[in-house]
Amino acid sequence: MTGRLMKLILPDLVWNQEIYGRAVRRHVNKDTKWLDVGCGHRILGRDLEPAEDDLIANAGVVVGCDLALTA
Repeated sequence: MTGRLMKLILPDLVWNQEIYGRAVRRHVNKDTKWLDVGCGHRILGRDLEPAEDDLIANAGVVVGCDLALTA
């Protein structure tokens, strides 16, 4: 419901993760060696799996790392 309401209220709203993904995609190619330090569980935010899959498929090497400290 929230997603539908947001589309009605703000139809042109673009999430910052979508903007980031588009900007990065312009620079990613098979020669790209990408190290994402502090990436969390994903490179892009939730619900952007297709865009993330495209980024990874078009890069030469992608490595994500994040530190998880447990108490």
